[in-house]
Amino acid sequence: MVFTLTEKKPVPEDPHLDLRCREILVSLLVIGKKIRFKNLQNFLIKNSCLISKPTLSKHLKHLRDKGLIKRNIPEPHHTTYEINHKIFGDLKKISNLVQESLKTIAEEEKIFNSIPLDHQITIIIEKIILRNLRRLKTNIELELNPSKKWEKLVELEWLANPIFKHHEDLLISKCKKDKKYRELVIQKLDENIEQIKELNTSNG
Repeated sequence: MVFTLTEKKPVPEDPHLDLRCREILVSLLVIGKKIRFKNLQNFLIKNSCLISKPTLSKHLKHLRDKGLIKRNIPEPHHTTYEINHKIFGDLKKISNLVQESLKTIAEEEKIFNSIPLDHQITIIIEKIILRNLRRLKTNIELELNPSKKWEKLVELEWLANPIFKHHEDLLISKCKKDKKYRELVIQKLDENIEQIKELNTSNG
């Protein structure tokens, strides 16, 4: 039997989380399942969030006190943490999609590097547009539905996660290594910028 120690508390009307708490919460969303303290710390460190055990403990307690995460103790020395899906239910589907994409990330990188530059940039532009439209939609929902304030604020943080910029990172990484490729990328991006500016001018 799993004993959940987190008490059920009402969600505050005016939520606020510091940077570390947001990083931990988004990481738990990315992980998408129960995880032990040490494994969570390793995950955070691996993703450029250097954090000590005492600091992690303090922020986990803060998140538990707000009812945003749950702590489970199925047996001694096997404490696990996970997000509270009752609050972040709408994000569970996204979390599952991310888990699936993480499994194929190496294959995606191979495919991305094999396609023409024009196609690479098209993919990145589409992803940027989708991410920004999703951010706009979330901001609107945040203003119109205060009861979901926690979820929408975390969703905005979630959309800033590097996972959603994976193809951009691949492009930048290759630009650093290949001067000719970098020059072509800059040229193509300038062309796209000019096309968008011309389109805006004609529509205005």
